[in-house]
Amino acid sequence: MEDLVRINDFLVDINSLYSIEHQCTEGFCDSKTCCCADYEVCIDYKELSSIVRYLDVACTFTPQLKENGEFNNVFDKICKNLYSIDTTDEGLCVFTYVKYGRVLCSLHSTAIELSISPFDIKPKTCLLWPLSVTEDYPIVLSVDDDAFSYACNKKRPQSVTDLSPSIATIVEHIFGHQFLEELDLMANLRLHKDCS
Repeated sequence: MEDLVRINDFLVDINSLYSIEHQCTEGFCDSKTCCCADYEVCIDYKELSSIVRYLDVACTFTPQLKENGEFNNVFDKICKNLYSIDTTDEGLCVFTYVKYGRVLCSLHSTAIELSISPFDIKPKTCLLWPLSVTEDYPIVLSVDDDAFSYACNKKRPQSVTDLSPSIATIVEHIFGHQFLEELDLMANLRLHKDCS
């Protein structure tokens, strides 16, 4: 537990967050090494409503979302305010599509098409990855155990003194600017402690 620091209600594994460089670039993944094929994506009603708002544009990339002019129901209710997103027969999220052998996300493509942030459309689970949050208490924020088996993630040198820009962006969008500032402060305090 010594590698964990408390920020708000979270225990944060600072070393793991500083150890990773993540690059989520549209078209970078193939269907064999793709987080869109390996994880179940669960969303709440607010996220579902946000996705539904952009389905017309998403259908231009993934036309299978519509049948006979009607949207297919691609959300399975798990319990009150929790839904999972369906997968294709190949095991990919229904919002994925393949172009030139690369897996793309129709929600991410929709954001690009509309010149808005993917953080306004994509599920929080997708946006958080390759970071992970435990479901049990205490809540631990760390890097997903399998993150480095994907081409979009690289190990950073242990000597780095700041978060990679992409990880900082994830932390700020998901947890807020104040959380990011406190994370930086805690990491700097640890760095100075280790140097003394």
